[in-house]
Amino acid sequence: MDTIKENWDADAEDDGVTVHPDLLDQYDETVKYSDASIPVDIQIWTTKFDNNFKDQKDKLVYKGSGTITTWKDGNMFMKGGIKVPFSSMNVPSDETYGWTYVTIHTPDGKTYEAVDKFTALTP
Repeated sequence: MDTIKENWDADAEDDGVTVHPDLLDQYDETVKYSDASIPVDIQIWTTKFDNNFKDQKDKLVYKGSGTITTWKDGNMFMKGGIKVPFSSMNVPSDETYGWTYVTIHTPDGKTYEAVDKFTALTP
């Protein structure tokens, strides 16, 4: 799973991140599908260091959901994905990067989770 900063309108500033959940098979190859409706739950968190200087999630800055419809939505080079605007995030002023967690709900009733530990929280 990857997240990337993107600009969706005519101005020069990035508008948010796109979330790209990629479904992989047992060989770590992308599962190719189309014309599906796969729900994805998204949470974006700030991070902090614990007493042992280990990074951990801290504050929830975004919680929402989206839908992917083709394997291309999981590939950040194919311009799909789920858009999460910076304006929808409640980011503390001193935070710039965080972690994104996704839960993918496949049509067979299974769920899969992934995390991206390098998500932009500001333009």
